[in-house]
Amino acid sequence: MADPKTDAAPQNPPSEAAPSGPRPGVPQSERPVRLVGIFSARPVTLDEIPRLVEFCSRAYGEETPGASLKLLPAPEQGNVFRIDVVPGSMLRESEVVLRVHDIGDPQSDHPRILEHLEALDREIGSIARDAVKDARSYVAVVGTRLLEQGRIRAYLNVASLVGSALGAMFVDPTAVMITPDPGEWAEAAQQSLDIEGAMASMRAR
Repeated sequence: MADPKTDAAPQNPPSEAAPSGPRPGVPQSERPVRLVGIFSARPVTLDEIPRLVEFCSRAYGEETPGASLKLLPAPEQGNVFRIDVVPGSMLRESEVVLRVHDIGDPQSDHPRILEHLEALDREIGSIARDAVKDARSYVAVVGTRLLEQGRIRAYLNVASLVGSALGAMFVDPTAVMITPDPGEWAEAAQQSLDIEGAMASMRAR
């Protein structure tokens, strides 16, 4: 599905809104910088996440020699998985957080993502809801510590690999992107992050 309106300017998307309290699975000192919702038409069980990460790690190493993914325990919440991105020749260590939910889980934040898109534009919201209407599971891929291009690339690569492995739909509330194509999502997310970085640099002058 093509990008409906990438030039829309979202205000306080769910992934970047000022938190009113600690966010489940993400310590307050590591507030998420970016989130993409991955909607799969099949159930995603917690038991399969280690195998999924191992598969993505092998694919990542083939794309970036020396790079790999390491699954870390997240004892604070059973459906939260932390992934260390072990650097390759061009990457620095970063971290990605996965939050896995059944689509009917009341703790899932995916309704807020869809509501945010509807608030931006009713047509965009309708496209998003139609695109995920058959989803049975939702995986939030949260990028933390996105302070450098290497870390941004690591986040984009991990999210693309996870979504591709699940044959999922990408819904990005910040880039305003709805697509099953991981490459299309990554390009839009990179452009959005570049614009955000440029604006931050201008404000800092």
